[in-house]
Amino acid sequence: MKTLARHGRRGPAKSSACDKNTENADITCFKCGAKGHRARACGRKTWCSHCRSDTHKDATCRRKERKDGVRKASEEHGGGGGADYAFRIKDEETAVQRKPARGIQEKGLMVDTGATSHIVTDITKFKKFDDTFKPETHCVELADGTLCNGVAQRNGDAEVCLIDSGGQLHTATLRKALFIPSCPQDIFSVKAATTSGATVVFREGEDALIHKDGTRFNIHVYDRLYYLHTEDKEPNLSKMQKFGSLCYTYRQDKGKLDSRCDQGHFVSYDKNSPAYYVYHPEMGRVQKHRLVKFVNKATVERQTQTLEPDLNDDYDSVTQPRATSITQEDNERTENVQEPGVRRQGAQW
Repeated sequence: MKTLARHGRRGPAKSSACDKNTENADITCFKCGAKGHRARACGRKTWCSHCRSDTHKDATCRRKERKDGVRKASEEHGGGGGADYAFRIKDEETAVQRKPARGIQEKGLMVDTGATSHIVTDITKFKKFDDTFKPETHCVELADGTLCNGVAQRNGDAEVCLIDSGGQLHTATLRKALFIPSCPQDIFSVKAATTSGATVVFREGEDALIHKDGTRFNIHVYDRLYYLHTEDKEPNLSKMQKFGSLCYTYRQDKGKLDSRCDQGHFVSYDKNSPAYYVYHPEMGRVQKHRLVKFVNKATVERQTQTLEPDLNDDYDSVTQPRATSITQEDNERTENVQEPGVRRQGAQW
């Protein structure tokens, strides 16, 4: 009975072992690559000489020969000695068409001896337009001789700020200028300027535009082209102060009962920083300050103004002081005073 029982138990064990062997026969070990066993039961040792690791082999290494697309394209094929190169090509034609003359526009107003009319590309510079101008009938001849219709949209008087040889700004009016937004550069016509009485001199190192009143505007050369220096924005004189103006400077090391500022007089501006030079009469020296508060002249006069006594009550007719009156000549002198550093002139070409 015991023998039969033992034989009965051994039968299923042999069948299960056979099933496992049959199942393992189709399994491939990912460590050694052989069939018949799993990786956890593999007796062979794996080693990667590239990564210095025992988790995989050289054939299955992912870090080996990892290269980008450009480097793979530059590898040599065979032993012929020839080489292939990969280049990145960027199409900048569209960018050039959008901004064809950005560097030229920063130079100023281009002087053209062949243009018969001034050309302006900014419509905000025009102060007056000609209502009789018809764009569809107007024809523009280019330098190569081709004719273009409808390029000029408006015609009128435009104003530009020119810088003379002394560094002063002048507001010049370009009469009968053409508004052509498709033009890459504002053009100053020499023919239109000479017709109005101006003189244009082209001489080595002495190129200049001379107005009929004698004002000289230097012409500068960039890339074999001639330009007049212009200023797009007029200077902001709202913060300009006169010499000796009353001001107050912030006191840095003030005590508990000390005043917050000291009174002084404005001297000049600092060229290397946004600071002011202020003269302090109490100390007798000039100091540089960043925090300065200027007092309006009208405010000072309003604060120091006192009520005038009745002259008829306090003085008799003999001892009354004479009242001074401002004449018309004084008013004209005051109106003719100009701000320093800026001179405006209605030049027309």
